[in-house]
Amino acid sequence: MEWVTRANAAQRRGRAGRVMPGVCFHLYSKYRHDFNFLEQPIPEIHRVPLEQLILRIKVLPNFEDRTIHQVLCKSEFQFLCWYRFREHSLR
Repeated sequence: MEWVTRANAAQRRGRAGRVMPGVCFHLYSKYRHDFNFLEQPIPEIHRVPLEQLILRIKVLPNFEDRTIHQVLCKSEFQFLCWYRFREHSLR
């Protein structure tokens, strides 16, 4: 089970009764809402591992002869920028 965020709760509250007749019930306390819920949801890119997606892309015919870094970069220039940033941050 996972709690909703404050943004999700506000969106559900706003939708209740607008689309169809109805009422929205929240089964948590105001304290939990105010002090335990995150303000916004964590972006999916931070929640979902990307390894499977990258491996699926890598086996496509257009990317067979490229490295993982080349697959992920739109251009060689972008790869060089990433590589320099990585070197700088490891020092």
